[in-house]
Amino acid sequence: MVRLREIPRTAAFAWSSGSAKPLLVTGTRAGAVDDSFSDEVKLELWDLNLDSQEQGLELQPIASIAVDSKFHDLAWGPPDDTHTRGIIAGALENGSLQLWDAEKLVSGSSDAQIAQTTKHSGAIKSLQFNPLKPQILATAGDKGELWIHDINDIENPLRLGNAAARSDDIECVAWNRKVSHILATGGSGGFVTVWDL
Repeated sequence: MVRLREIPRTAAFAWSSGSAKPLLVTGTRAGAVDDSFSDEVKLELWDLNLDSQEQGLELQPIASIAVDSKFHDLAWGPPDDTHTRGIIAGALENGSLQLWDAEKLVSGSSDAQIAQTTKHSGAIKSLQFNPLKPQILATAGDKGELWIHDINDIENPLRLGNAAARSDDIECVAWNRKVSHILATGGSGGFVTVWDL
């Protein structure tokens, strides 16, 4: 096994999807401190140049924007007719969900942010695009909150479950890869729950 590249960041990350050159997105990690004790919070895109045989070069981000809250998780949705490099979704410590157009980030456009919404009452700990219906995004977090978002109508998500029933934080969420209406969550109280929309 060989180490190909390193990115000197304490970050949440996600790989690009689609057939274009693979990119990586990083977001300053919530609950962590980097070596320099920096308080900068950034979303950065990286071209790892995996085709190049050169090793040891310090990578530089191909795009970098300031963000107002640290990340617990990132997800990168597949490309579509409108978003040719896909949509990047961020699960932020302040409870907001933010969406960016990856192509606009790469090109340096000032309007790369597509949407921002705050339905969660606490931090969003995990999120994932539905692999069979990529316009659907699940977000999970503090106090057992689980929301299902249609990225075409981000302000009107569906809330699953009853927060009063279980107040454990949801730490992870994953869609079933064969059945589009099934997902699972893992909570801090030691339970894995399977949901049928």
